[in-house]
Amino acid sequence: MVDQNGVIRSLQAIFAEQHPDLNRDKDFLPGGGIAGLFGWIGIKTDIVLIAEGFATAATLHEECGYRVAFAFTANNLMAVGRIVREKRPDAKIVFCADNDTQTPGNPGLTKATEAALAVRGALSVPPIDGDFNDYAGFLKGLDHDTEE
Repeated sequence: MVDQNGVIRSLQAIFAEQHPDLNRDKDFLPGGGIAGLFGWIGIKTDIVLIAEGFATAATLHEECGYRVAFAFTANNLMAVGRIVREKRPDAKIVFCADNDTQTPGNPGLTKATEAALAVRGALSVPPIDGDFNDYAGFLKGLDHDTEE
């Protein structure tokens, strides 16, 4: 997790399965902070995608080849969007929202929409409940079902 100058400020651990002591499959470094920290995948491109998590960012980069920044949480999308806009004023920024239809207020979509409006970015939303990583899996399942 780096700051706007590329300095490592914290870490996120992603476990293969739910950690028995934490009751979750990922965790942040205690006291390390999250606000304004991010990661990215890919070389500089004129289009920059911004997503919440690493898996979604990896899927987006794999599918389109654009640089993808990941904010780790919906609440951090605005800060990351502002950093990207400051560093890349002419970039086309697209927020690739998590579509949290099963969560009250759909925080993924709500926060991504707010961030896109604030930094003159665009918004993309998967047409299913979940993120673009889930959607890629859904599409691969459809492809698998139709192949003989």
